[in-house]
Amino acid sequence: MKFSVLVPVYNVESFLPECLASIESQTYRDFEVILVNDGSTDSSGALCRSFAEKHSDRVKLVEQRNRGLLLARRAAIKEASGEYLVSLDSDDALRADALEVVASKLRETDADVVAFQSSRHPSFEEPYFSWDRLLRRADKKGRIPLETVQTTLLTSHDFNTMWGKAIRTSCVDRDVCYDAYEGLQYGEDLLQVAPVLDRAKTIVLISDVLYFYRVNQASISHDVKRSRLTDIETVRSLLASYAESWNPGLLPKVFANDAIEVLAYCLMCANRMNAEASLSEIRVACDTPFFKRAISGADFEGQPSWKRIALLFLKKGWYSLFRAYCRLLFGFLKILGSSKVERYC
Repeated sequence: MKFSVLVPVYNVESFLPECLASIESQTYRDFEVILVNDGSTDSSGALCRSFAEKHSDRVKLVEQRNRGLLLARRAAIKEASGEYLVSLDSDDALRADALEVVASKLRETDADVVAFQSSRHPSFEEPYFSWDRLLRRADKKGRIPLETVQTTLLTSHDFNTMWGKAIRTSCVDRDVCYDAYEGLQYGEDLLQVAPVLDRAKTIVLISDVLYFYRVNQASISHDVKRSRLTDIETVRSLLASYAESWNPGLLPKVFANDAIEVLAYCLMCANRMNAEASLSEIRVACDTPFFKRAISGADFEGQPSWKRIALLFLKKGWYSLFRAYCRLLFGFLKILGSSKVERYC
């Protein structure tokens, strides 16, 4: 079996049919599908069972109580028998020839990881990630130096998803139990990608857009919960430990992204809560030792000026000014139709 397509499912009845149809239409057929119904309370479970019955020769269905996306994905990994794992979130979709394109590249390179572009458009246009710098380092077959990819993971958000990749199964830490992370809602991808890049030897990039990443406002990544701060600290602290192993000189850049993750939380609080509630949450976020360490040890060179201004307000404790600045800035961006509004407002 070449590929195991892993699909964790939870309450996505509106999007799941399109996701499953994109699997059904794959032109390359040497694959299995692992569906994990993570305790869905809508019709998602019934859709999974129907799909599994229809394709019983290639679909495995795991039913479990709701344990969250991370442990649903780990349950799928445990059941996988393919040489490569392809993660597909249940509100997203694959281009019809996605597995065929990846398989062709694997025949050419025998890579441990093949990463392909995603788009927020169902037409599979306009790549979501900016891979220009990475692609400039690629050889004619698309192979990227491992150190370059590790640096990208440590210093940006351009390589930290489980989806958008075909990963050799032996590079995944299947032997590690993730049960201690049950309930973690933010950063689960990064938690699992870092060990992959610690084990992988050959990484290849494909510039083709093969994955449709849907903007789903109901997804957990859009939640504003204080537990997000704990999740950020858990995941980002693990990443810092990899930085110490791979390239300690990049720690200031890791700290910069740590601070920016807290900034993102504060931005959502400022834009989605009333004044009293948002100022209380922002104060809590900025009083954490995690944020104080990050802001004091960070190198913000190359970061957009608007982020540096916002972080200065947070560092100084000027929370009311920060809130006013954010609401003014994002009010203007909303008029311009900026995509940043989707994330923070």
